[in-house]
Amino acid sequence: MKRIICLLILANGLAVCEAQPGTTELMDAIARIGSNFQNLSHRFDVLEKKVDDIYWYNKVGDVAYIDKVYITGPPLAVEKNPTGQGAGNPVKFWTYIFI
Repeated sequence: MKRIICLLILANGLAVCEAQPGTTELMDAIARIGSNFQNLSHRFDVLEKKVDDIYWYNKVGDVAYIDKVYITGPPLAVEKNPTGQGAGNPVKFWTYIFI
């Protein structure tokens, strides 16, 4: 009877040891979480910008007319890599107009 109990405990212990993930699996999971976090960071930036827009409208909306305009300017005069991706593209940015 003692042998059977010992064998069951040993088999249960081995099953638990085999169920644990290896270091490569853990590193892959950490890398996936890191990439998801980077994507989330961009979403937080977009959300923060939208909250700032609403803040401006609430702060001075009763005093001034607020408009948000997309401005496109000429490309940079001197670029670090003139043959790189995006070289020669115009400068684009959002701006607020208060009237």
